[in-house]
Amino acid sequence: MQWVCAKLRPISPSCGCPSTWLTTERTRWRPLAAGDVTQFQALTWLGVQLSIGLAILTQLNTYTIGLGVGSLALVTIYPYMKRITYYPQIVFGSTFMWAIFMGWSAAAGSVDWAMAAPLYVGGIAYGVMYDCIYAHQVGLAQFVMPS
Repeated sequence: MQWVCAKLRPISPSCGCPSTWLTTERTRWRPLAAGDVTQFQALTWLGVQLSIGLAILTQLNTYTIGLGVGSLALVTIYPYMKRITYYPQIVFGSTFMWAIFMGWSAAAGSVDWAMAAPLYVGGIAYGVMYDCIYAHQVGLAQFVMPS
């Protein structure tokens, strides 16, 4: 179990990277926007990461696999939340803290919702704070970094 979680941990967050490499003024220095990486290369890298994640996910029990499939809705909508809400950090926190349910079910076979739900809500609060600090730092970096 520890091996599976240790291998899945670096894959999961990095799968979002190619989807956030789209060109905007703020992200013009990112690899895809800067032309350092082609769209084909970015999609290939995303495919490799998703394949590794799927290979690891299939090593877990069916309940956890179902939770993993259920997380895809959050993973899919997260990149678009900045365009439709002032609070994309809530979706960020919800998406990344979904791992609480998956880890719990992978270890115990199911989720004790009375215990995991408060942990999830606390994790979302942490994710909101983390993303707000990150967004502030990115905003400040726009004034410091040369174009």
